[in-house]
Amino acid sequence: GGRRDCGRRCSGRGGGEPSTLRTTENDTLRQRDPDARIHLAIVCASMGGPPLRSEAFTGGKLEQQLDEQARTFLLKSPGKNRVDVAKRTVFASPIFGWYREDFGDSDAAVGNFIAQYYPVGHERAMLLSGDFPLKKNDYEWSNHLTTPPPSPPPHPPPPLPAQSHTASTPDNS
Repeated sequence: GGRRDCGRRCSGRGGGEPSTLRTTENDTLRQRDPDARIHLAIVCASMGGPPLRSEAFTGGKLEQQLDEQARTFLLKSPGKNRVDVAKRTVFASPIFGWYREDFGDSDAAVGNFIAQYYPVGHERAMLLSGDFPLKKNDYEWSNHLTTPPPSPPPHPPPPLPAQSHTASTPDNS
């Protein structure tokens, strides 16, 4: 496994050329439009990454979809990203380190990026202050394709066949 292999698992053709998620993300999308949200949208199906969408990204809805994707990853994945105000620490996905330059190339810039998805409150204020260490969480490389689904619960035993219950009479002979 590892980051290098992740985007090579799924391949296809794009524009008539062989393509993988990695080449699409790095050689095509990042070159055309250096929008950091792309790293939270184009995912390799690993358990540690952003969630897979149930719909394709489309031109007319792209801005909304990218914002939804970022918001979901940042606010609804506390094992991947969280702001701990009591410890004055931001725990973030390694994605923010791997593509640090796309998020602004400093902890404060990463905090500003993340802050735009937080509601007004203590977490957002801390993110905007830039006064925090940014700690990278571990990344779970297993993916939805290789991680087997949980085993189904065992089936209950089949019902016992109906037994006839006849009243027994004492033998009075």
